Amino acid sequence: MNNNKMEADITKHIENFLNWMNENNYRARTIYIYKLSVERFNSFVSKQKIQKNNIYTLDTLNAFIKYSGRSSRSEAIAVRMLSSYLYEHQIIDSPIKRQNSKLPEIYEEYIEYYKNIQNPSKGRISSTRKTLHNLYDFLTNEKVNINNLNIVHIDAFLKTYIIKYSASSKKSYISSIRLFLKYLYFEKNILKKNLASMIVCPPFFEHSNPPKFLIKAEIKQLFASLKYEKPNDLRVNAMIYLAYTLGLRPQEISLILLDDIFFQESELVISCRKNTKSTRLPLPEETLKAIAAYIISARPKSQHRSLFLTLLPPYRPVNGHLVAQTITSCMHKANINKSAYCLRHSFAQNLLEAGISIFEIKEMLGHDHIQTTSRYIHIHTKLMKRDLLIDETI
Repeated sequence: MNNNKMEADITKHIENFLNWMNENNYRARTIYIYKLSVERFNSFVSKQKIQKNNIYTLDTLNAFIKYSGRSSRSEAIAVRMLSSYLYEHQIIDSPIKRQNSKLPEIYEEYIEYYKNIQNPSKGRISSTRKTLHNLYDFLTNEKVNINNLNIVHIDAFLKTYIIKYSASSKKSYISSIRLFLKYLYFEKNILKKNLASMIVCPPFFEHSNPPKFLIKAEIKQLFASLKYEKPNDLRVNAMIYLAYTLGLRPQEISLILLDDIFFQESELVISCRKNTKSTRLPLPEETLKAIAAYIISARPKSQHRSLFLTLLPPYRPVNGHLVAQTITSCMHKANINKSAYCLRHSFAQNLLEAGISIFEIKEMLGHDHIQTTSRYIHIHTKLMKRDLLIDETI
């Protein structure tokens, strides 16, 4: 293949990639930034006369980053995402792989376990790996064997490691450590005590932002804006109904299987919750209809048993990040500048106003601690009852 033909093919691939980003509701600013990065990459490949089989490799990416002299992170993310898109559409044999140094076996086993159980986004996996790398380095420097780990070591690590990060980042990193410690105790029996339950952090580590919910007018506005024309419309509709009527987290929505839905009984089983308890929840009629419409008219035919799949082949289960992004994008299109989690918070506020006890709400939300649920009672409930209470009918 001559260089002109190869450059034309790459240009076409880039155009298709950017169209795909637009169709999947990426922000215009993000698309613009990625466009500049992948076009610079195309120009670099052409000037350096890199052979076709060597274009989407880690060596070429590193050479491009060094050549461009720009922000390595933003450039690398754009090019890696392009390579992943081309791989998923069977245009190239392999995406650009990250240069991750391997952790000891127990850490790598946990990461695989975490992937299978939580179905996390790539960003979440990367963050977890980074946190575990830091923990491993800390324990190595302190000459602590993981079998002898105790809460003093964990406290010292957290104090050393997370102090420089923002409140929301601290929350994420502490969550990663807690999940790893639970794995060591419950799954591997390596630890003598459940150290995860012993981690005590200042309140702002846990709750960087107060709960936000939608007011009555915003709920009507959101559901009035829903469309029923394209597969993506039916998919996001089902996600929104699940989030609003059952208070499910985006991660929990992503993990629902077809086998978890009982249409005759109008019930849904949620197996993977933060508090590890399986929950059987009643499915409201409108939510059941939204799920059925998606399965019948929009869900791709696949061997995967996950309810929600990606829209383009090769079809695969979605992750929590995509669910949150999809719902949030739909809300923004309805001129509601809030996130997907606001639907969960709205569900909790509705239960509170209906007179449900805080302990029952804790179980329905799948919270680990009653302190987390108790945050919702700080909202002025009289004000909510007068102006904000969510209608039961949509």
